[in-house]
Formats: sequence, structure tokens, C-alpha cells
Amino acid sequence: MSAKSRGSTIPASIHSTTSYKSCCEIRAKDPKSKTCGCGPDESPKGELKRFENRYIQDRDIGRKNVWNYYNKDAVIGLGSISNIYRVTRKLKKESSSHIASSIFCGCFSSSKHIKQSVEENDSSQAKKYFALKMIDTRLVNDEYLQEMRNEIDIFRSLNHPNILKDYETFHTRKNISIIMELCTGGDLYSRRPYSERQAAEIISSLLNALTYMHSNQIMHRDLKFENVMFESNEPDAQVKIIDFGLSTKYLDPNAIINDRVGTVYTMAPEVIERKPYTYKVDMFSLGVIAYMLLSGSKPFWGDTKKEVADKIVECEYNMDSQVWKIITQDAKDFVKCLLEKIPEKRLSAKDALNHTWLKKISLLSTKEPDPSLMDEVEKSLLSYADSGDFKKVVLNVIAHRTTSQDIKHLRDVFRSFDSENTGLISKQEFKKQLKHLSLNDEALEKMFSRIDIHQTGSILYNEFIAATLEAQQHIEESQLRDAFDNMDSDSTGFISKENICHVLGDTCHDEYVDKMMEVVDANKDGSISYNEFIEFFRGQKKFDMEQ
Repeated sequence: MSAKSRGSTIPASIHSTTSYKSCCEIRAKDPKSKTCGCGPDESPKGELKRFENRYIQDRDIGRKNVWNYYNKDAVIGLGSISNIYRVTRKLKKESSSHIASSIFCGCFSSSKHIKQSVEENDSSQAKKYFALKMIDTRLVNDEYLQEMRNEIDIFRSLNHPNILKDYETFHTRKNISIIMELCTGGDLYSRRPYSERQAAEIISSLLNALTYMHSNQIMHRDLKFENVMFESNEPDAQVKIIDFGLSTKYLDPNAIINDRVGTVYTMAPEVIERKPYTYKVDMFSLGVIAYMLLSGSKPFWGDTKKEVADKIVECEYNMDSQVWKIITQDAKDFVKCLLEKIPEKRLSAKDALNHTWLKKISLLSTKEPDPSLMDEVEKSLLSYADSGDFKKVVLNVIAHRTTSQDIKHLRDVFRSFDSENTGLISKQEFKKQLKHLSLNDEALEKMFSRIDIHQTGSILYNEFIAATLEAQQHIEESQLRDAFDNMDSDSTGFISKENICHVLGDTCHDEYVDKMMEVVDANKDGSISYNEFIEFFRGQKKFDMEQ
């Protein structure tokens, strides 16, 4: 993935994410320790140099103060090395007086001078909240910084409805600030106990995410109750996998890893025994989660971590308690197929989704999207496919900035297209879902290609949401202002050709971008002003402009 792709504001190249919990903080050393690279006698300038040498310079992330872009709304949690805040985005627009002072600030790839902009109040749009994790880089060691870098790299490649969405990353001399999706429903501990059907629905969602991750050669390596969160307090809230600090990417689907990482109570036997392992470690961890969802207790108990580890190595657990007497045999068999000592005998995520237990529950709980919504989705897909490239890019930016609650019905429609549960829509799935339309095979393939703007051969989750946004809502000017601000990544008050390439990443080609600029850049000065941006969309159907 190119440097430009890494800086994209759309999910094909998501910046970063991290857990809401300070679960890695125990791995940060005391700043007075000699083994820590940021002792109290080290100057702020020296600390910044230390961080830049090991992280910034090879990751194309520049210096920015997050408080120039977000407002603090509430404190969610305080930790020893990081704090979590609930924040709202500042909508920026160049001052009407055109008086701008020049301040030094770095964009994601280089240092630039930017125009000082003024915050514009937006009472017309309900506040949208995000989570901000602010990490004090002076208090963390090399290992923690490596985990953070790893997490950012992993999340640049993930785009799935059951994986926590991140938005952007900032850094100053003292802090790394990570903006991510705000999940307000708590972790899996918060809603105990669960019925068997609820457990199956949660496991199915996690398996959908794991199927997607494993097909992209990514293993999580620390799945547990604490790392699965509900997106909201709604009864039907979806779950999201969080905390990818210990994740790893492997090139070979059968790759063998040797690192001993994770949390003991969900750790696979081969990890504890320090044997080489594969993605099947995630499946063992999922088996532990399934056991806990069904029974309310952990499968492996002990007074010490060593006792727990010994029982895991022997796969010493039972289903003798009273609660298991009311659990179906299919559910018990599912757990046993995952809590299998020999990795090769463990189910893969794809096979687990086809287990009898989940298939039966799925037949009972599957809810088809509303027919009227489906009609609007089909109209939106047709309209999007015929739209110009610039509109598609902007809609992808808006889609990435939407919250889960904004698009939960569209997410259900996505799942109805994604019949293979891969987290992607293949050409075959797309054509099958729309075969009733009066379009021949060639027209459907052309439509598919025009929605697949990253040209991956599949429609990504965010691409689908972008193509169907207008089926659910009018696009408001406040959303367009937010999109403009995000596309203007160097904060000049204009969208340049370089800014568009910044968004497109690997799919950026001069001729392609020049055509976009020609359509929107009315005065032909080589950049797109906010007024030109808005005037372009005033001519677009179904955009509800707030005047």
C-alpha cells in the first residue's frame, strides 16, 4: 500500500484505531526506568525525535493538534498513560473576512503553512460523537509504540461492519491522538446473561468479521470479552471487535507464527506451549467466548494463571453444570469443535458459520430488509453508477464519516447482498441480488465496476454504503462541509489535485483526477474552493441543501 493510500480519508486506507480500554498500559514502563527510552531527564524535543525516528518518519504522519479539529465533550476514562474523551468534530470554513494568519502545522506527509480558519457553528445538524484516545508518548516504551504502529497498519486495511471504525490520527510533541468510532453499549460483560439465541447472533457477527480478517491474512490474537463492544445501548446493537494492538498480518494463509501474545483465559494451547501457530488461535479464543456466552462462566479455571494455562494446554473443561442442561446439543458441539487442542481439527471461521447450530438460529432470526428500502437501494445503486467520479469520491468520504446508527438499515441490506459472509460483495453476489432488474449481464457487470471505485474486484463495505446513502437520507450541507474539510487534508481552504490523490491512494492517476477537477473547478485556477464544491452539489439530485 502506498504512502498516499495510507493517508486516505476513506476506508480503503483507514488511518488507525485502538481500544477504548487502556488494556496495553500494563506494558508501558515506568518513565524513571533505565529500560525506558523516555526518562524524566529527556527534553520534549528529544522525546519527539525518539518517536519520529521509530514511527513518524516511515509512516507519513505529521504534527497536528487534535484540538484544532475536535471539541472535547466529556471524559470517558482516565488511565496512567492515556485518556479517553467523547468529542465532536469542528466544522471549519474560511473566515468571511478572508483574513488568515499563517501557522506552522504538519499534514500527514510533510510540514506546511496553513490558513487559520474559524469554527462555524452548525445548529442544524445533531451532534455526532466520536471517541478520542490521547496517549502520552513520554510515558510509553518501545514495545507499546510498536503495538500502536502495528494497530494503525492493520486498520488501514480493514473495512467491515463488525470491526471498530477509525477515522484519523494526530500527533503533537507530547501526544498521539486517535479518533475512532464511539461505542456506547459496553463490552460483552455488560449484558450478561445471554440466551442461546443471543449468543448465536453474537458469535455469527464475530465469525463474519473473522472470516473477513482471515481471508485478508490478519489474525487478531487477543479475542476476549473485553475486546468485543456493543455499538450502542439499543437492544439490537451490533458488536464490534476492537483492540488490534496484538494483531499480525501474514502473507501465507498457512503461515506459522511464534510470538507468545494474548490474554491467558482465551489463549490457545499452542500459544501457551510456545509452539508455532496459525490463525486457528483466533478460533480457540472464539470457542472460549462462545462457552462464556452460553454458560456465564469461563471454561478454564484456576487460582493462578499457571493453573489456568495448564488446564488450557490439556483442554480440561466440562459442561456438567446445571446451566448446560438447557443448552442444545448443537450449541455444545459447536463449542467443542472450537475448544479443540489440535489446531488442524479446529473449525475455520468459514466452516464455523456453516455449523448446524448457527444455521438453525439463522433461519429463525434472519430478517429481510424492508421491500420499500430495497427499492430505494436499487434506485440509488443505479444513480450512483451513473454519477461522475468526483461525486463518488465525496460520497465515499461521507460514508466513512457516518456513524453505525446512521446507516444500520443499509448495513442490513449489505448483509443481504453478502450471502457468503466474506465482508465483501462479489460480482456473482451482486448480479444474483439484482437479477430481477431489467438489465442484461453486461449492464450489471458495468454497474458493478462503476461502484467498485477502488477496482479490487469486489465491492467493499464502505463502497456499498456510499452507493446507497441516498436511499436512506438526503445529504445535508453540513455533511458536505465535513467531507470538504476532510478532503482538504492540508487545511489550505481548498481541495487540490494532491488532496484528491491523497484520498484515492493507489487508484490516483493524473488523467483521472484532471477530469474531476475540470468538472468542479469552475474558475480553472487548479483548486476547488468551498463555494465551487457546494455549487457543484447544488446541481446534484436529492442533495438537501440547507440555505
